[in-house]
Amino acid sequence: INSYLQTLSGALSSSVDRLVIAPLFGYALLGNYSLGLQFLALIQLIPQVVGKYTIPQYSTGNENKKLRKIVILFSIVLAVAGFVIGPSVMSWIFPKFIKVDDVIRIVSLSIIPTTVVIMYESKFLGMEKGKNVFINSVIWVGTQILGIIVLGTAYGINGITASLVLGASSSAIYLVIVDELDKRKNRELTK
Repeated sequence: INSYLQTLSGALSSSVDRLVIAPLFGYALLGNYSLGLQFLALIQLIPQVVGKYTIPQYSTGNENKKLRKIVILFSIVLAVAGFVIGPSVMSWIFPKFIKVDDVIRIVSLSIIPTTVVIMYESKFLGMEKGKNVFINSVIWVGTQILGIIVLGTAYGINGITASLVLGASSSAIYLVIVDELDKRKNRELTK
């Protein structure tokens, strides 16, 4: 059941934002947003690969904290690079997308909480705690939909893109709290 729910939540979270944006804000705005998501997919390739690599590591009890820290530091470098040079590169490649500069900057900031989420999700999946991953997906999608509606109405494309950062950040905060509670519970059990 957990595996099915994870698959369902993954499919839902990857497309629900587009299903909300198109009827509320139009396809032109959705096109700019989708281009920003393609940029995000590009810069999160390395964190995704490391996340897949660490799932079996966690299942054998090897946390590999050093690798996790390196990937999170790398995501910070990616965020800064994406924020600074990302708009120039995207404008050069796609000159007709003039409103995409701010979208690229905002999307670049989301790589940090997204990487944190990837690292913690791989940990929970490796420890066979899929329930936390499912709850995490619900939190991300719920926060993002609410952000799209509220921030999109107030700030347009920038608000919609900021809702991606809010969704990722709320998700990362949830996973960090759950992990800390798990650690505290395990320490109390070993006493």
